[in-house]
Amino acid sequence: VPLSALAAGVWLGSDPERPERVVRQAQAGVRAARLAVCFTQIVVDYRWTRRRSAMVATGESAEASLAADRLRHEQLQEAAWRAEQDRTLTVDQGASASERASAEVAAAAARDEAGALGEQIAARALELDLRDAAGATAMAAAHERCAARLMTLCLANGGVYIKLGQHIAQLDYLVPEAYTRALSPLFQHSSESSWDEVVAVVTAELGLHPDQAYDGFERAPIASASLAQVHRARHRRTGEP
Repeated sequence: VPLSALAAGVWLGSDPERPERVVRQAQAGVRAARLAVCFTQIVVDYRWTRRRSAMVATGESAEASLAADRLRHEQLQEAAWRAEQDRTLTVDQGASASERASAEVAAAAARDEAGALGEQIAARALELDLRDAAGATAMAAAHERCAARLMTLCLANGGVYIKLGQHIAQLDYLVPEAYTRALSPLFQHSSESSWDEVVAVVTAELGLHPDQAYDGFERAPIASASLAQVHRARHRRTGEP
């Protein structure tokens, strides 16, 4: 281990810019890992929610079966109406007692069959409505969880992730409301970069420390956003702000 540490120190020290590059690469790796974890969690959550609710396949077959029973119920109601008409006709025509009794039995049987199927249809329709409502509630909860995960990812990774989250928050015509609601606070997110970070960026771009390239370079920014911030300063050679 000491030899490995010594070798690593020599390797890092052989190039003055190498430690900074290593740090940036490590930070990029951490951001990529966060993205992979967040994406995996979201995919697994939605798949598990859909599997549990089974809204699509089971719902379609149940709806088809219910539609067939409703058609059958209409036919039974028509048959019950005709049986009742026959019963009334036997009474009006003064049919024999046995004929009237037979017509009464037939009409009652037709009424009972249609009524029983009607009750079954009502119960199954209520069950489908409750199941669909439960499925919708489960999916809404999944939207809330996944939107919160995405918000956490944007805040943790910062930079372009903040911009991406702001863009998603504006897609109210495309994404569920949970996402636009959860990501909307990103519009007020404007974390300031530290002075050391500012120095590193200016030095990398200009090859000079800010105080060498500018006069009166103010440490505190006058404005900041997710990808940039503004400082007051005057160019040392031209005097331009």
